[in-house]
Amino acid sequence: MVLIAQYYTMILVVSIETESFNFLFGFEGI
Repeated sequence: MVLIAQYYTMILVVSIETESFNFLFGFEGI
């Protein structure tokens, strides 16, 4: 159970970071 929770937490963090990068770079027009 702990591994599954850590796995989903990692995915959540990565998805948030990816969305942030997409927003920043999209805003910059790159």
